[in-house]
Amino acid sequence: MIVSKEHLKKSCEGLEVIPESWDLSESWDFKNFVEDIILNDILNYSTTKSTYILKRPRSRQSIDYPITSSLSCSLAHLLSSTRLASKYIMRPDLVNSRKYDIRFYIFVKSLKPLKLSRAELFTVRSANKPYEEDNVEDFQTHFTTMSDLKSYENVRGSEPEETYNHHPDCSEFISDFNKMHDVAFEVILERVENITTELFNNILKIYPTQPHPTGIPLHPNSSWSLLEPNQSPAISMYGLDIMLTEDLTPKILEIQWAPDMDFPGMKREKWVEEVLAWMFLDENMLDERGEEVMVEF
Repeated sequence: MIVSKEHLKKSCEGLEVIPESWDLSESWDFKNFVEDIILNDILNYSTTKSTYILKRPRSRQSIDYPITSSLSCSLAHLLSSTRLASKYIMRPDLVNSRKYDIRFYIFVKSLKPLKLSRAELFTVRSANKPYEEDNVEDFQTHFTTMSDLKSYENVRGSEPEETYNHHPDCSEFISDFNKMHDVAFEVILERVENITTELFNNILKIYPTQPHPTGIPLHPNSSWSLLEPNQSPAISMYGLDIMLTEDLTPKILEIQWAPDMDFPGMKREKWVEEVLAWMFLDENMLDERGEEVMVEF
């Protein structure tokens, strides 16, 4: 329902929690996508030229994700595989002049009633180079996941790695964010919680009346059962990748089930123990400040 890109797009119908998107394998979406390019970009019905990112539904780590404003380029990439086209966030929020995204760790305890929580810890991934809106050819400027490729020669920019922390810990990032913005990061956390709640409420509204995309009641990538929502005693864990726009509106980029937790900046000694205790023992441990490590919302 949410871990594959085309299912996430369907689950967000009627919401504005993801960038405007089209599943190009669906004839209606394909028609609307072509109309959007023709009206807004070719006929100049819009004052700003739209740029799109074309994602493979099952691809990861930004592999084969062309960024283009061209209809012919978009159609050519459909020859290799189906695509999910999304409006590219050309004006993201920047911290230290760099584009970044944030992965939040979300836990679903039950669907009815809806019980959501998030880990206090999150991870930040920032691009290797300062952001340049016009330079879409430079993947180190636009793709934040490139900061994870430490072993690739010359993958980073000219700036030595030790002079810039691409994976700041939570407290360091929050401090930098609050210094650079008029809106406190606590407000951003509330906005993320709100769009997450919107998404799962929308899922509950959509799927009880429509067949599940897999065709079976139990989704293979979660502990949910659509027939018996609280059948599994375990809590489902998801990685929610968020990017903030220029006006600090959070947009969901993608969601992963059983996400990677081994990021720099996530090196708290009992981090894995905290997650397992919450998922399987319903125990909310305390951090070094004596505060609970999981936040229910």
